[in-house]
Amino acid sequence: MRFRIALSLLAAGAVVLSVGQAQAADTLLNPEPIANQGDDIIIWVGGGIQVQPDYVGSDDYELQPLILIDPERIRFQRFQVMNSERHVGFSIGPSFGFVGGRDEDDNAALQGLGDVDFTFELGLRARYEAEFWRVFVAGRYGLGGHEGFVGDIGADVILNVTPNLRLTAGPRARFGDDNFYDAYFAVSPEQAAASVVGLPVFDPDPGIHSVGIEAELIYQINEDWRAHLRGGYDRLVGDAEDSPIVAIAGDEDQFHIGFGVAYRLAFDLFD
Repeated sequence: MRFRIALSLLAAGAVVLSVGQAQAADTLLNPEPIANQGDDIIIWVGGGIQVQPDYVGSDDYELQPLILIDPERIRFQRFQVMNSERHVGFSIGPSFGFVGGRDEDDNAALQGLGDVDFTFELGLRARYEAEFWRVFVAGRYGLGGHEGFVGDIGADVILNVTPNLRLTAGPRARFGDDNFYDAYFAVSPEQAAASVVGLPVFDPDPGIHSVGIEAELIYQINEDWRAHLRGGYDRLVGDAEDSPIVAIAGDEDQFHIGFGVAYRLAFDLFD
């Protein structure tokens, strides 16, 4: 079932990309013709659907919303506060993350562990980009289900397939602190006693919880709209992999694939 859904998403993405080809304009992926250079705030906002594990470490998959937020510029009176524009060189910008909630009633393996709410993560990202590659590091703080610090380290190759189609792909390593690990991988004595499947007590140490690879296709439909097709694989490692929530009741191999569209919002705060 999960593979049929994933194939359907890929097919839908291919249809949209094909339709958009008829509306193509030269070098739309270059920010110069897309955005008025006088705009102080430029941000892409959109959404779609994705297939991913129904909770962190699960071996069951489900359809979930895909949230797209991609700031390109934030500045005040020409003073550049945050810059995420795609150009060669160093840039600093905001970083957003989203982790779906975990409901103990949705999966027999979770009964007795309690619920974990949806988490919105907010932080900063530093990136160095060259013509055909980039490296980055990001750190965020969670609001909601886990109230901890998390981050990502990664690198991508960048391939401009056409003036309107860009492919990025590369490795990722993800890490978290005690609060993150306690939310998704720990089993307290009280939870172990209440566990329906008999999960043992587990007190994990924080650190790198997964390594993997991620790829994304971005197709610029026109100046204001673009389509995203993204997917990836993460392998849970360390105490995340050893957690009984994963080792006994879940799977250390985590896949995701999603498709969505985003709209460009641009504001000139200071005329």
